[in-house]
Amino acid sequence: MNKKGQMTLGLIIMMIVVIFVGTALLSPIFNEQNTLTNKRAIVDEAVDISVAWLNSTDINSTYPISIAQAPSGWKVDRCPIESVTFGNSTDDYTVTTDYTLTASTGVLLLSTNGTDEVKQGGNDTLIDYTYCPDGYNLNGGARGVARIIGLFAGLGLVIFVISYGVKEWLNK
Repeated sequence: MNKKGQMTLGLIIMMIVVIFVGTALLSPIFNEQNTLTNKRAIVDEAVDISVAWLNSTDINSTYPISIAQAPSGWKVDRCPIESVTFGNSTDDYTVTTDYTLTASTGVLLLSTNGTDEVKQGGNDTLIDYTYCPDGYNLNGGARGVARIIGLFAGLGLVIFVISYGVKEWLNK
């Protein structure tokens, strides 16, 4: 009797387990690859500016307010926040006249010039920016190499399944 093309039950179970485990691992691999290669975008982070008000009409322009993803460590010098915009549901603010943001530290200072305009929107200010997550590769070459990690993981899974299936088929 010709058994060519028949797989043993053990090999079939092993291949199913490898397919399930390999497929389950692809998502975390691609998530980590994304951390290594892409900056994160924050949209409409609510920053409470009520702590900077001295009274109903005056703002303490020296009171530092930090954003949630304020740069620290190596990010202060090498990867400050970028693409910063401010606003709320009623107004758009001008970054240079109503606010001063130090991109390397993520510290926001309010200006007394735009006090009335800032107050119209309430105490929550919305800020959009991009930042480098922990583990982000600053070097373009390192980001390029990191982008192929997921590709090789997927190819490895496909090659494993094909090679064991074909090998078993050829040996019978």
